[in-house]
Amino acid sequence: MGNLPLLAQNMATTTDALPRLTFPRLVMVGMNFRTATIAIREKLAFTPQVARAILEDVIQQAGVEEALLLSTCNRTELYAVMHEPDQALELLASCLVRYSSIRREEIDECLLCQKDDDVAKHLFRVAAGLESMVVGEGEIVFQIKRALDTAREAGTVSSILQRLVEKSLAASKLARTQACYDEGGLSVAAEATAACKALTADLTTLTVMVIGAGETAELTLHYLVNKGVRRVLIANRTQERADRLVRLVGGEALTLEDFPGRLAEADIVISCTASPQPILTPDIVAPAMRRRAGQLMLIIDLAVPRDVDPYVTAIPGVRLLNIDYFRDRSQCLDGERVALAQEIIVGEVYEFSRWFTSRKTVAVVSEFLRQVELYRDNITETMA
Repeated sequence: MGNLPLLAQNMATTTDALPRLTFPRLVMVGMNFRTATIAIREKLAFTPQVARAILEDVIQQAGVEEALLLSTCNRTELYAVMHEPDQALELLASCLVRYSSIRREEIDECLLCQKDDDVAKHLFRVAAGLESMVVGEGEIVFQIKRALDTAREAGTVSSILQRLVEKSLAASKLARTQACYDEGGLSVAAEATAACKALTADLTTLTVMVIGAGETAELTLHYLVNKGVRRVLIANRTQERADRLVRLVGGEALTLEDFPGRLAEADIVISCTASPQPILTPDIVAPAMRRRAGQLMLIIDLAVPRDVDPYVTAIPGVRLLNIDYFRDRSQCLDGERVALAQEIIVGEVYEFSRWFTSRKTVAVVSEFLRQVELYRDNITETMA
């Protein structure tokens, strides 16, 4: 009995020394077209190479187990699995700032921070196109797949984010199939085509120049050709990709060095490159407009960062639409289909949350048992 006070004191000391039980938490820090202007978003638009560097940086931060970065024209979102979610905003935002030209105070009011089930709900809605500028658009599916591929290459995803993304894509497919809106026509490219149609009822008389040969350029060209465009000029940094598009939709391939000299031929210019700097500036557009002798030119800038210097609007005859022009402009999905898609997403999020909760429970129980073993060993040593 005489040793009980000493034993109690040692037990208390041992208990205090045990680490606090924690479990993995989902967090997301980011911004989108609803919270940030294009001037902010273009500073946080990252190439796959930069995205990989960011992920490799994030995964080195204390308490971060997994990371994935989704960077598109309309959103930049950094997803992570962490044990200290209260530190997520400061830690993840700082990583984004380190790889951009933006100042932290510029983005504080634009940032969203979500945790656990809210993260799953958000990504599932994003994948289903319910958070898109054009509701229901399908390009986001490919962008999420690309983000997952980049994270895999960087070695920053494991079981939790892998399952989160895969389930979000599966939920997207289910929602699009059952609500019948994965049928084309729901995209910024389609809206750009509609803007061109508003210029004239007969697109067959117009010349269209597309600068860039990526997915958005290809989709836009398909829409335009289907709507009647007959003369197409395709300019791209890589001649091979421009030639590939010409084989698909017809037209003439140009190099980026050639396009300024041919710009005056274009009634409509659609630019969607990955250039970090504007490629259509007043110095390039003004001479072309003088050669057009008063004919209007519609320029549609679908790039983030922007391809077109906004000062071109000071040139007589130029009309410029950037990607934010299409914000919430198209509500192609009727309320019934949106409601059905949302109902499907809610059910899929619930199933994911059940799985994630079970993972957290297993982690807590495992850690608790480990600490019990540690506690028992310490007590045994004390009594010995």
